[in-house]
Amino acid sequence: MPNFDINLIKRENLRRIMDERGLTPTTLANLIGVKQPHISASLSGDRNIGNITIKKICDALHIDKSEFFVTSPREIKKPIAPPPSWEIKELYARLRKDIDAANAEAKETRAEVAREKHAMWAVINQQRTELENVRQVLRKVAQTGDLKDLKKISGSGK
Repeated sequence: MPNFDINLIKRENLRRIMDERGLTPTTLANLIGVKQPHISASLSGDRNIGNITIKKICDALHIDKSEFFVTSPREIKKPIAPPPSWEIKELYARLRKDIDAANAEAKETRAEVAREKHAMWAVINQQRTELENVRQVLRKVAQTGDLKDLKKISGSGK
């Protein structure tokens, strides 16, 4: 008669199931309504994985109870069902959060561009005004021939 530890088999299969679905002990605990130390103790062997826990996991992940008693890779059944709704909701929440963050960053970037554009136009308008003042002085000098007005643009005033 072969010598095997059923609790070791259940632990190894629980690890495999969690790895296949990318679950952490905390995520699995929240999913099945137990505390995280319950799952951690089950994984470490400090606590046996009972039938109630197995049923909760199977119901939450839409898997067959036999998944906990697989003893060879050939026995592993690949899931044919779509991912559970909690995985879809979690993925949607993460994507929504990323999209919201990207939108907020884009909004701030647009605001920064608008501020820079406003500042640039203020400088351009100031330079236009100064250029127009220089043109007026040059026209006056051209009309009168009096160079004293040129001193106004050069800033010497003497």
